[in-house]
Amino acid sequence: MECHHKADGVSDWASMTGTVVDVRKDGSSIPIPEGTLLWAGTNSKTQELEKLTIGDQVQVKWLLAPTPFLLSSSRVPWNELTKIISGKEVLVKRGFVCVGPSSARHPRPAVGLNEEGTKLVIVVVDGRGDPSVGRPLPLLAGYLLHIRAYDALNLDGGVSSAIAANVHGTRCLLSIPSDSASSLMV
Repeated sequence: MECHHKADGVSDWASMTGTVVDVRKDGSSIPIPEGTLLWAGTNSKTQELEKLTIGDQVQVKWLLAPTPFLLSSSRVPWNELTKIISGKEVLVKRGFVCVGPSSARHPRPAVGLNEEGTKLVIVVVDGRGDPSVGRPLPLLAGYLLHIRAYDALNLDGGVSSAIAANVHGTRCLLSIPSDSASSLMV
C-alpha cells in the first residue's frame, strides 16, 4: 500500500495495486484472506467489474479525508489503523440528529456507538418491497437515538444493504436484500 502523508503525518490518500484472483457473478460467499480486497458491485458498477478477468492488474485509490466523526480525539496516522469504516451521512453526533428533513425511503445500513464508546450498534433497514419499504434518514437517525447511539453513521445503502451473522455455527442472512440477483463479487 502506498500512502501520501500531509505534514501532520495523517495520510490524505492511499492506493493499493494487486492482481485479480477470482471473479464471481453468482454472489456466492467466499473467504477473504488477509491482505486482500473484495470488490462487489451492483447495477452500473457490475458492468465495470464484469470487464475484469483473473490475472488483471488493478489499482484502487481512495481519498482519506478525516471528518468530525472520529471515534477518538487522537489523530492516528492512517497507515497505523487496523480497521476503517467509510460511510455517507453522519446521522447522529454527540447525541443530536445531524440530518435535515427528507422523505426518501431507501434500504439503509448504519452503525453507531454509545456515549461511552463501549457498545456498537448495527442496523439494517430492508426496503423496496415487502415487507419493508425503507426509511428516510431522519427516521433512521431517530431510531438510532432511541437505541442509545451517541454517534452514528449512514453506510452505503440501496441494493447492497444486508446483514448476516454466524448463528450457532451457521451463516445466516438476517435481512432481505432488495436486489440480491444483481450482485457481482470480485
